[in-house]
Amino acid sequence: MAAVSLPAPARGFALAFNWRRVLFVFLLSFSIGALIGIHWKSGWWSAVERVLALGLTTMLVFGLFEQWPRRLPRWLPLNGEATHSMGLVR
Repeated sequence: MAAVSLPAPARGFALAFNWRRVLFVFLLSFSIGALIGIHWKSGWWSAVERVLALGLTTMLVFGLFEQWPRRLPRWLPLNGEATHSMGLVR
C-alpha cells in the first residue's frame, strides 16, 4: 500500500482568508448592510460598503489574533480572557 500524504494545515493568510470564511463574512455583512441601507440617508450602497468594510476588518483582526501568539504567556491562565471578560460584564 502506498502512503497518502496529507496536505499541511493552512497557516498565515491562507487560514485568515479562507474562502468559506470570506464568503460567510461577505454574505452576512452584505445582508446587514442592505437592511441598514433601507433607511440610510447617504444611500443604500453607502451603507452596504461601510458594513462590508467593517466585516472584512473584523475578519482580519480575528485572523490575526487566532494565530498570534502561538502560546499564551505563563502568567496568563488558559481561561484568563474568559474570566476577565465575565468580570467586566457583571
